[in-house]
Amino acid sequence: MVRRPSRASATGTGYARCQRVATVAARAADSTVNIAELDAELVRDHKTLTTELQVSLQQAYSDASSTLSGFDAVLPPHRSDVALQQRLDSALSAAVTLLLEMRVRAGQGRETELVPLIPQLRAMSVRLKLFEPLA
Repeated sequence: MVRRPSRASATGTGYARCQRVATVAARAADSTVNIAELDAELVRDHKTLTTELQVSLQQAYSDASSTLSGFDAVLPPHRSDVALQQRLDSALSAAVTLLLEMRVRAGQGRETELVPLIPQLRAMSVRLKLFEPLA
C-alpha cells in the first residue's frame, strides 16, 4: 500500500519551499544592495573610477532585476504563500528601483549624489535580511 502525504503535510512542504525560494531571492538581492553600498562608500572616500562605478552599479541593477523576475515567475503553491510573496516582491521592487536610481545618477556624472543614499541602502539590506530566517 502506497501512502500519500496528507493535504496538510503537502501544504506545509509547499510553504517550506516557498520560504526557501524567498530566502534565496532575498539573499541575492541583499548582495546587490551591499555592492551598491560599497560603491557609494568608495565614492564618498574618493577611491573609485567613474567607469568602474558605472559597471558595478549596472551589474548590481541587472542582478537585482533578474532576481525580481525570477522570483515573480515562481507562483506560490498555496494561498497562504501569497502574503509572503507580496512582502518580498515589494522589498525586491524597492531594491531594484533604488539600484536603478543609483545607476542613472552615476551614468549622468552625478556620483556625489550616491553618498546620501548609504543610509537608505543599509535600511534596504536590513529589510531584505528579515526574509533570511525563513529557510
